[in-house]
Amino acid sequence: METMKFVVPPILIVCILVEAYCSGKENYDNYERKDTIANLSIAVISTIGNLMIKGFFYWVYNLIHERAIFHFEQGVLAWIILFFLTDLQFYLFHLLGHKSRFFWAMHVIHHSSQKFNLTTAIRTPFINSSFRFTSLAIFIVLGFSPTMVMTVDALVLTYAFFQHTEFIKKLGWIEHIFNTPSHHRVHHASDEKYLDKNFGGILILWDKLFGTFKEEEEHPVYGITKPLTKPHSVIHILTHEWVDIFKDIRKYPLGLDSLRLMFARPGWRPLPVKEKPGNSAIHFYAKAALLITTLIVVPVKSQGQSDANDLIAIGIQAENSQDDEVALQYYHQAFRKDPRSTNALTRASWLMNRQAGRAKNKYVMFIKADSARHLAMLALRHNKQETDSRLAYTVSLGMISKASKNPTEKLRNAMLIRKEAELILSIDSLCGPAHYILAKWHYELAKLTWLERLACKTLTEFPEDISFERSLYHYEKAIRLRPDYILFQYGKAATLYQKGDFIAAVSVLEHAIKLPSVEPDDHVRKAQCASLLTESKKFIQ
Repeated sequence: METMKFVVPPILIVCILVEAYCSGKENYDNYERKDTIANLSIAVISTIGNLMIKGFFYWVYNLIHERAIFHFEQGVLAWIILFFLTDLQFYLFHLLGHKSRFFWAMHVIHHSSQKFNLTTAIRTPFINSSFRFTSLAIFIVLGFSPTMVMTVDALVLTYAFFQHTEFIKKLGWIEHIFNTPSHHRVHHASDEKYLDKNFGGILILWDKLFGTFKEEEEHPVYGITKPLTKPHSVIHILTHEWVDIFKDIRKYPLGLDSLRLMFARPGWRPLPVKEKPGNSAIHFYAKAALLITTLIVVPVKSQGQSDANDLIAIGIQAENSQDDEVALQYYHQAFRKDPRSTNALTRASWLMNRQAGRAKNKYVMFIKADSARHLAMLALRHNKQETDSRLAYTVSLGMISKASKNPTEKLRNAMLIRKEAELILSIDSLCGPAHYILAKWHYELAKLTWLERLACKTLTEFPEDISFERSLYHYEKAIRLRPDYILFQYGKAATLYQKGDFIAAVSVLEHAIKLPSVEPDDHVRKAQCASLLTESKKFIQ
């Protein structure tokens, strides 16, 4: 253990420097200066704290060991048994850090960064170590020596350090037994389907045994579901959850609810919670409409699908009134009533896509689009031939690509988008939006310079059949099927503009501006048409 003290830290520092250099050289965008400084600052504070408490616990362990009823000999079998016990203890203690708000207030510090790199591994508070060392005392009682316990604990933590990287991809058969960077990327994700998964230390077997395992599929969105307001303030990073806990406790009288707010799962709140005054009128009328519908419908209809359809109808009313949040609430209620309601899932997915398109920053766009993707995937599980669900899924992939900074992910999603659009057309050849997606796909890739295409080819196989002509072909198909869609007209005009056919672009844009609005965002599209029309006219005057 003494050797590890002096050998391991320099190795970890060198690994951080190498990863940071490679990240900058390959434009991975997984390091950010202020975030890294915050991580290193927390690491320095934790190192000082750990030096103080580790000596204390080692002294306590020796006192316990001297009074233990029996002692394990330091043979191979003892080390193997202790390894499995320590790895299980890591899993259980890690699980507790996610299931109890008290422990989450400490552990959230490690999760709150929106970047994922080796410095994230050392973004841990030393107070968390105090509770971990306390739980390790059980192994001293069982007869293992303090040196053995601390050595195996250090081994597990050192292994865990190397899981915090994006440079190591899938590792084949190793993934089935050991925790790997791929598994741990899932653990650090804020995506709904990845939440509270993969708690293991060295082994992933505990997650598979206890049902907390999740394979890495799409690239995760890192961080926590409620991003920090001051993401680079060390004080805010260390204290924000404690502040929130005490704010919540102040809302309720001291008693059982206060204890639950401290120790129950994160997100738990006492029920019922009174609705705050000042809610918009549509919330009241929507709920009133739901109550009236329930009173009328329940006596004559069975529960489940019928109730879900009624909730969807109310959601559509809210959607038509431009209140997306209320509509989402009812769509969510609908598929809770009927988990197989592809209609509710698909409508919710389209709404999330719309919100992603309106987002003012890429992080919000990514979160909204990823939620849309997840909802569409749920719908597709029940009906893979449902074109509207598949369209919502495909559009969400486009939004995710737009928000992502990872060029590999962008290109991977681009290939998947084309595949999905062609699949939709194989199911329904008269699907105008699928033709639009393919038109947009050709347009975006045809715009790339030769240098950008060369860069793409180094990342993955780059398609050769890309052209503005193919884009126009699909735009024509889409417009023939839906001539009232301003979005299709604008896409065709943008392609003509890019080709240098400004006269044709002007003709399409003037026609588009005269069309009546049929979609909620058509006023935005008309503004885009007017702007492009002004630009196009400059080249033909």
